[in-house]
Amino acid sequence: DTSVVHDVGGDDDDVSYGTSVVHDVGGDDDDVSYGTSVVHDVGGDDDTSVQKEESTTDSSSTSLASTDIPTRHLSLDEMTERLSILEAKLNALPTSSFEQRLTLERDIAEVKTSIAKRSANIGAMETYEGMSDAEEYQYEIEVTQALQGPDVIAIHSVIDLESGDKVMIQEAAGFKLEAADGVRDEDAVAVDLQHMRKLYKKGKLTPDEAIHMMEMFQEGFNGVERMHDLGYIHRDLKEENVLVTQSGHGALADFGTVVKEHGDVKKASYIGTPVYSAPETCKLDGDERWDNISQSADVWSCGMMVQNTFIEGEKIADHPAVGRLAASNPLILFEVMKGKDSPAAIERYELIYPEPDDKMTFEHLVWSCTRIDPEERPTMAEFNARYAGIVEMKKNQITT
Repeated sequence: DTSVVHDVGGDDDDVSYGTSVVHDVGGDDDDVSYGTSVVHDVGGDDDTSVQKEESTTDSSSTSLASTDIPTRHLSLDEMTERLSILEAKLNALPTSSFEQRLTLERDIAEVKTSIAKRSANIGAMETYEGMSDAEEYQYEIEVTQALQGPDVIAIHSVIDLESGDKVMIQEAAGFKLEAADGVRDEDAVAVDLQHMRKLYKKGKLTPDEAIHMMEMFQEGFNGVERMHDLGYIHRDLKEENVLVTQSGHGALADFGTVVKEHGDVKKASYIGTPVYSAPETCKLDGDERWDNISQSADVWSCGMMVQNTFIEGEKIADHPAVGRLAASNPLILFEVMKGKDSPAAIERYELIYPEPDDKMTFEHLVWSCTRIDPEERPTMAEFNARYAGIVEMKKNQITT
């Protein structure tokens, strides 16, 4: 592995796979990047060379079906035979055998990918060379300038330094919450929605402040809709990336991960926060190009923000698409999400996560945002209309 990791956040938990470089873009030290700045190691079998010397292993049908022998060690004919064996095993399993079917489907996908790579010139695949730190920052400045408007963090100025570097001066964050009898013994300052969420979950907000926080989320979501209208995808939506201004407004921020929806080669790597990421953003299958990632991935992330904040007593780890074990380990989650759109996984997901009856609830909004098929999710305009209606109902409940 020739990966390089820059622990920008200073906490040593940035992770890189392939030959990509990871930067803790969000400033919250939990960004993780998967992929490669040259060629995707699709399928995770490390056979990124154009052609590998074929193995002369003489394997029986049983051993070919076993993952004890890595696929990359097999000849092309042996790979094809392994594929046939695994597909026969899958067809023989009853649909109720969810876990076994899921494992086989992942093995089949890995073998298919290896066959495609062994058969074709992997070097001809579309590549993304990456940017230097200075280029990344310039890109973020340009995107932030292009998105200027309501519900997006304001830029006061961009200063050109003598060194040739640039500094972007943005609107200050930090909303002061005065001490409140029976709620907070002292003043609090919230710089982003993560701070507001923590206060809310701990019962440290008054009813009026809780309503105000819901409105801050609405402003952040409005910023996402504005960004989508202009043809962009954020790719790293979470509470920390909606700042709270000194005047008490939510403002979408941190645009270093943003890509254009169509034809943007920056999509050639994954970067984001795994527990908020849609399944399709984690896929590395040979037949699935990164260009298939759409604005629906942001809608999934917005749903996870609602899950994390407004679902009573629950957190993002309680969502059926994540799970507590995976949420505690991004590496496990990455593997879980990669296989989330397999037939067995979808069937199991639908069984354990049925549609809530009441559509005027945060629970139903989250359910609609976290459909495995991106086409089944609402647009941000539809999301915002539903969110606003639920918040209005919550306001009436709180005030009465």
